Amino acid sequence: MPADRTPTAILRLFFWYHLPPVLLAAAILYVSSIPNLAGPTTSIIGFDKLAHIGEYGLFCWLTLRSITRDGATVLFWKRAFWVVIGLGLFAGLDEILQSFVPGRDSTVADFAADLIGILGATFVWKRLKTGQF
Repeated sequence: MPADRTPTAILRLFFWYHLPPVLLAAAILYVSSIPNLAGPTTSIIGFDKLAHIGEYGLFCWLTLRSITRDGATVLFWKRAFWVVIGLGLFAGLDEILQSFVPGRDSTVADFAADLIGILGATFVWKRLKTGQF
């Protein structure tokens, strides 16, 4: 068995690359399901949207890190397309589910902020990894 295919190496790869986006998805769904959750009190206008952008930007970053671990840049845009579609669907479903939670609301602006985070992280990832768009 090659060194990179030992059970220990496979578990290490799973915990380092693949588990973080799964845990973040679970955390997003958990927090979205908390009734009457009060956001942070801040005087910064649009802080809620910045939080959405950061949250989904991190989610996208971790997902891209997970699926491009092999370093393949040739298929980046194909992989990135499916990441954007998948995370966009996740964000939309999260907003829909939030509309059923007492004291929570679902807005198109929140969904748009999620998409901005996803797309922004995708372009930054590509720029940092290859130096080009």
